[in-house]
Amino acid sequence: MSVKEYSSLTEAARTRAVLDERNDDSGVDIATIAAPRLESLRHTHARYFYREDVLFPAAS
Repeated sequence: MSVKEYSSLTEAARTRAVLDERNDDSGVDIATIAAPRLESLRHTHARYFYREDVLFPAAS
């Protein structure tokens, strides 16, 4: 999984559209999600981070 930050939602959506066109792997989910912070995104869209959390649990 990878996360990339963009300067605008428009730029991110355009990039996602290009990546979607090129993606031929049904197991790969390409998403554009706006959030004020990465931690907010991890909370609201936890399913995208599930494997990462299992492999790299947050430090307590």
